[in-house]
Amino acid sequence: VSGATFIVTAATAPTNTGWGIVLTGGTASVIGTSIFTGLTTALNVTTPAAVSFIGNTVTSCGMTAGPDAITVVSTAGTGVSVTNNKISSSLQYIINVAANDTLVNVMDNQFTSNVKNAWDNVGSGTLNVTHNYWGATPPAASVTTGTAIVSYANPLGIAPTSGVFATGVSGMTLNATSTAGVNIIASTGATQLGAAALSGNPTGVTPSSTLTVVKYFDVFANTGVTAATVDFFGATPASITANSAIYFYNSAYGTWQPCSNQAVNVYGNDVEVTISTTSAPTNVQFYGTPFVLVTVPTAPTAAIGTPTYPGNGATSVPVNAANLTFTWPAVAGTGISYQFALAQASANTTANEFAILDYSDNTITNAEPLQETLQYNTVYWWEVRAVTTNSSGGIATAGPWTVSMFTTAAAPVTTTGTAATNTTIVTSVVITNPVTTVVSTSTNIVLPTGTGSNSPAIPSYLLWAVIAVGAVLIIAVIVLIVRTRRIP
Repeated sequence: VSGATFIVTAATAPTNTGWGIVLTGGTASVIGTSIFTGLTTALNVTTPAAVSFIGNTVTSCGMTAGPDAITVVSTAGTGVSVTNNKISSSLQYIINVAANDTLVNVMDNQFTSNVKNAWDNVGSGTLNVTHNYWGATPPAASVTTGTAIVSYANPLGIAPTSGVFATGVSGMTLNATSTAGVNIIASTGATQLGAAALSGNPTGVTPSSTLTVVKYFDVFANTGVTAATVDFFGATPASITANSAIYFYNSAYGTWQPCSNQAVNVYGNDVEVTISTTSAPTNVQFYGTPFVLVTVPTAPTAAIGTPTYPGNGATSVPVNAANLTFTWPAVAGTGISYQFALAQASANTTANEFAILDYSDNTITNAEPLQETLQYNTVYWWEVRAVTTNSSGGIATAGPWTVSMFTTAAAPVTTTGTAATNTTIVTSVVITNPVTTVVSTSTNIVLPTGTGSNSPAIPSYLLWAVIAVGAVLIIAVIVLIVRTRRIP
């Protein structure tokens, strides 16, 4: 049954009437992509084996004091799988199982606004209602109903877009390529396997920004699986490339990390992941694990071009942080960042370029401001390369280093000296008897002035003493001249 509509248009609670599908025998029944609205029961299973209820929309089914949206009276063989359905506004339980609870699996569905969740009406055992989307408030991990247990473990963080579920034994193959884009091969133990493609990130933790997300998955296996091979397929034919990879969510650390054992098959359009007791993820983590198919950016293949500033061999480069920013050509690509290192040269040879490391840094732009004051008239080396990082912050890919050197400016000259002050002292003496003679003498006295002081270097009293001695000498000369003229 596919693409059918079962609806009671006038139905109102609690008097819903009409049954959707009732199965009383047979095997391998499939009900998919059908609509069930306002019914007493959308699906009633009595004894048939291998029933798949997948991809349907069930709304307002069940009765407030009567049957439930889905009932399983009994089943056989590989049981009943309820997967990738949207079930909402049920008036009673979503599903009521009266027998063979271990053969019933309810996985990868979207449940909203239902009055009750699931009821295991068997005397003992566990009903698997795991890996479903419940909105913001999923049920507790397990609930006891009578003496039986309903397991609600590992709720999805986001609604599934497609999924599939099956039960089997050792060596069973679950090929969900056409529905969830996953193929699981379990090699050991009795198995319950499930897979769903998800409409978005189920964890709330974003993978590294350097990764391009293709699509998310949720994959499940029970404790009986100790080893498995899981093939994750691309979104479209030939969408897997040499740069494709599968990451899984490591709930223990709250990060996305690459699967440790994976192989890209470009021609098969899948990435094959091996699950074991020693792999990442391990078979223990495989009980309910979100996966994501990503594209890892290509490593930069060429060195960064010639540095923009300071150029290789530059001189008179500023020494303080306010005046110096290292720049270089950008590298094309997504998720590119840069590693930068600055070192004082211990010798002008390439072997010793980074013998004395000043500092290193990571930056998402093709520029790095100077972080500390450099020494004057000193040779420095700096190197830079383009890198991409993985989800744990480590280097995923790296280009080659581009190395450059420069010399800082010479230390500024500090001028300290004395300024000279010239002082001219003029003394004039006038004699009118008997002959008028004017004698003038000029004496230049240099007075050094100290830096930061306005006081003359020669004390004032010495200056006046010099003037007085000069005056006495001049008078003496005049007296001698006069006396000489009086001699007959």
